[in-house]
Amino acid sequence: MPLTLIGGGVTADNLREALPTGEGAIDSDDSLRMSADLCRRFMDQARDA
Repeated sequence: MPLTLIGGGVTADNLREALPTGEGAIDSDDSLRMSADLCRRFMDQARDA
């Protein structure tokens, strides 16, 4: 079964709103790759959603 991933504009601030519409999310912001703090915040929001 295919998965629906939400991307293109998903951030830690809107992740809770986006996750119910798919099985996962991809943050298209390259800053997550460079910032452990931003990545941690994004993943915390994903766990809490």
